[in-house]
Order: sequence, then structure tokens, then C-alpha cells
Amino acid sequence: MVTIKVPQISFTPPTFTSVKEERLHRKQRLAAAFRLFGRFGFSEGIAGHITARDPG
Repeated sequence: MVTIKVPQISFTPPTFTSVKEERLHRKQRLAAAFRLFGRFGFSEGIAGHITARDPG
């Protein structure tokens, strides 16, 4: 079993220096979420709906 030290875990949202940088981050996370939904079979109708707000 691996012990995780508490200081290594961060639950604060990332900060960005530009809207472009934040948009790229959200697009990458959205793409990963769609891949996970597809992997677990949430690809039909409303089951595959994911929303991300554009920071711009």
C-alpha cells in the first residue's frame, strides 16, 4: 500500500495568466471527460452530455 502525504494533494483550482491558456486547459479536460464517458458507455442521448463554460 502506498501512503500519500497530505501536502502533495491540492484541491485548489489552477490559475492562468491568460484566457487562451485557461481555454486550452478546459478543452483538454473536456476531451478527457468525453473519453471517459465513452469508455463507460455514456454515449447515448442525454447520458453523454457534458458542459464546459468558455472563459472568454
